[in-house]
Amino acid sequence: MIGRKFRETMNKLNILLPLVLCLINFICICFTYRISPICTLMLLLCQISFFFSGTLYYFAHKKAMQKIFKDLLIYMDQMIDGYTIDEQETLEDTFISQVYHKLYKLYNILQSKQQRIEAERDKLQSFISDISHQIKTPLTNLNLIQETLMQDVLSPNKRIEYLNLQLSQIEKLNFLIQALLKSSKLENGIINLSPKYQSINDTIFSSIEAIIGAAESKNISIVYNTTNDYIVAHDKKWLGEALINLLDNAIKYTLPNGKVSILVTTTKDYIILSIQDTGIGITEEELPYIFKRFWRGSETKTDGNGIGLYLCQKIVALHNGFILVDSAIYKGSCFSIYLPKYRTHENRIV
Repeated sequence: MIGRKFRETMNKLNILLPLVLCLINFICICFTYRISPICTLMLLLCQISFFFSGTLYYFAHKKAMQKIFKDLLIYMDQMIDGYTIDEQETLEDTFISQVYHKLYKLYNILQSKQQRIEAERDKLQSFISDISHQIKTPLTNLNLIQETLMQDVLSPNKRIEYLNLQLSQIEKLNFLIQALLKSSKLENGIINLSPKYQSINDTIFSSIEAIIGAAESKNISIVYNTTNDYIVAHDKKWLGEALINLLDNAIKYTLPNGKVSILVTTTKDYIILSIQDTGIGITEEELPYIFKRFWRGSETKTDGNGIGLYLCQKIVALHNGFILVDSAIYKGSCFSIYLPKYRTHENRIV
């Protein structure tokens, strides 16, 4: 297809090029004649000599030129058909081989970009599908609740119960949307973290205050006994967001009367924030997937959208840290955040 179009283009050029040259020639002759007839005569003689020289060159190299274009079309067809040349394969160091290699490099670049576009498209389609699935459930519940509330047979107590259910679904939907917005902004660099050297204890205590109500409602004790405070470079708001998500997760999957413990330890290079619960645990097969967006475990029976841990990992990664998980089914899980250690000029922990 490309070869045929190329030939048609070359045929048009063979017709148009002489006409254009003749027009330019006529203009030059008219212009020089007004200046000097002698210059006009010399110009004509030069053009006649160029014409005959060009004609002789064309007929002398006609076969060679045709071969060049023929080979070029063959190489282009091979490239379109997926033919590849091994790096070790030797070609004649000719103009046509150089053109082929340039075209082939361009073809590879376009193919690579096309593959990236397709990968991004598949990723976007998967993301849209996941969002649709996550939003579908609360919207369906809201519709059912609304239909029930429109009935006149409900008692006042029953109506209050359904209104509370409606509020719960709205809160769930709002949390999902806010979490998606946060993760999207973090991924695309719209939100820039502002790490400062500050007390890690202040951030931990603020996070505990945010979820203490959920813990008390299940009679779950949160234990954080520390005599040390550490100065760590972190963004208090966003690291607090990660800690709240981890603590909320621990409370959600811990049975009533259980315990959630927070421990801060150090290594040579890191400050480690560990959150350990006495919950249902995570199977070994599912551990590799827990930080995947919208993923939920097979043992999950509580409300959740599978985006909390995903958001935690993104936040910690932006602090140049990482999260390790140790878990045993029906015994509990321990999530450990590793943050780069801050050292003073005396080379000791503050």
